[in-house]
Amino acid sequence: MIEFLDKETGVFKRDLFNFWFEWEIRRGIRYQNFISFILLEPDRGITNIKSLCDLVKVMKKNIRDTDIIGRLNYQKFGIILLMSDLDEAYIMASRLMEHVNNYIFEKEPSNSIELSIGGSCFPTNGIEKKVLIEKAELMLIEAKKSKHNKIVFSATI
Repeated sequence: MIEFLDKETGVFKRDLFNFWFEWEIRRGIRYQNFISFILLEPDRGITNIKSLCDLVKVMKKNIRDTDIIGRLNYQKFGIILLMSDLDEAYIMASRLMEHVNNYIFEKEPSNSIELSIGGSCFPTNGIEKKVLIEKAELMLIEAKKSKHNKIVFSATI
């Protein structure tokens, strides 16, 4: 039997997340809607799976029920924000960052997790999934270079 959800965190697995992303881009083209793609990753390794699950719980509280979260690798997550431009995505990312900063991660040695967040937007940064992923990856790398707990989005290609 094919499993669609990650067993540890309960969010979509990478393959299904990528399918949804492609699907939503096609819908964005048809209905001329914005779609934002967010990548987030802890700045340091998370030491306990409960902390990762708590992080997902905080993410879910900061997005709409219709938005989509996927686990892309062990500690990197993607979020598809439907009908959201970069400004709306930045507001959500800032709110998420604030909630993560105020959350007590009991299983982490410092009781905290620091995140880097990068993002891109359809059609602002491109109309192909590959381009949007590459742009969000570049923004995530830039966030990690800058300092801990950083959000970097770019309004240009």
